[in-house]
Amino acid sequence: MRLNRHLNAILFLWGASFSARTAEAPPDLAALSRAAARETNHLETSAASWISIHQIDNGPKVFVHVLQSGHKHRWTLSAEYNGKLSEMLRITQRGDLWYLEEGGNRTINRPFEATLRFPGAYLYLLRSGLRFITDPSQLKDGKLESVEGHVATYRLPLPASSVSQMRNLLSPPTDFSDLRSDPRFVKGKALIEETLAHSQEIGVDLENGLVVESGTSRFKTRTRVFQWLDSHQEESFALDNQRWSNAVWVPSPQELNDCIMISYDPDWRPPSKQRKLEGQIFNLKTGRFHRIPFQGIEVCPGCFLKDRSTAIVCGRTAEDIVQRPYQVNLITGAHKPIGDDQLAAGLASAYPVLSPNGKTVAIMHKDTTAGMLETQIYLVELQSNATRSLGKAMDYGVPSWLPDGKALARLSLLAA
Repeated sequence: MRLNRHLNAILFLWGASFSARTAEAPPDLAALSRAAARETNHLETSAASWISIHQIDNGPKVFVHVLQSGHKHRWTLSAEYNGKLSEMLRITQRGDLWYLEEGGNRTINRPFEATLRFPGAYLYLLRSGLRFITDPSQLKDGKLESVEGHVATYRLPLPASSVSQMRNLLSPPTDFSDLRSDPRFVKGKALIEETLAHSQEIGVDLENGLVVESGTSRFKTRTRVFQWLDSHQEESFALDNQRWSNAVWVPSPQELNDCIMISYDPDWRPPSKQRKLEGQIFNLKTGRFHRIPFQGIEVCPGCFLKDRSTAIVCGRTAEDIVQRPYQVNLITGAHKPIGDDQLAAGLASAYPVLSPNGKTVAIMHKDTTAGMLETQIYLVELQSNATRSLGKAMDYGVPSWLPDGKALARLSLLAA
């Protein structure tokens, strides 16, 4: 189990980074950013469509066709298996509701409330948004690799926190003597070394400042067929008269008193060892599950605050390199990160625990400077967001507050 934790961290971090390519004379970045700003402003009032193509190593090629008109969106996610393209799900957003069609089911949900069955669906959807270079500073540290047609390819330095994470993973602790010869570690090590050597890579359309390519050979995203539409394509957002199941859940604080947060995979069946766990709210009275309405790629359960309508969870958005703590309003879906930059770096945060007075959250965090199995406790004051470490990093379990809130108890693992 400990071995798998290390290997999974290697492959995850390598996939969250970008790679690169050869250099030529730089384009006019000021003109590029002006063109991108015009496109961004135009997108607010005009209809457009595009296709995002995602390719993960040893996985299917995933296509997300996006149609956007003002506050209306439609995402159609398809996957290619053995050369055949099949639609997996479709989401039409009208106002504050998602109309989801997946696996023969048709449900109405709040955004990010649905448990999507297709693996990694939220990752693909969030990576399918348009990204424009609206400020020359976005590329100021970049090195021009090549210009092919009207696309310029830049190599950007990796964030210092990512470099630290990767280098730490390349040096497993001495008590993992079998790890260095494990084929998974050898492969992961090669991927990380390649990423460190090549840094981040993006392709930019010089005509409009649109990022048309980013990623690595293991996970690459391309934006293709971007076009403005003459009309608002109202018929494309139309919903037929077939029956829709209303899965919208706007809980009251009283109802949340009957709920707990757990990790859950509704599709798992024994004896399968493959699980795609996700943070869910489980109502003990009704027996119903609802995804924690976190607007991100993944979310893990945490703790309720005193009013029960807000929770502290650990999740990852499209902008996050690692999983970090967030405060989520379970009624509106609004969220914000908590804690300072220490919790945005490292390897991951997990298991937030609320103090008895409701003012402080204790969070387990894996730093890059600690031993491979050691975690550090951080305390975050919810009102001021002040963050400080407590004690030293050790290999021990989830903390529990003492009743008076003056100390925490943890189980420590000691060698025999």
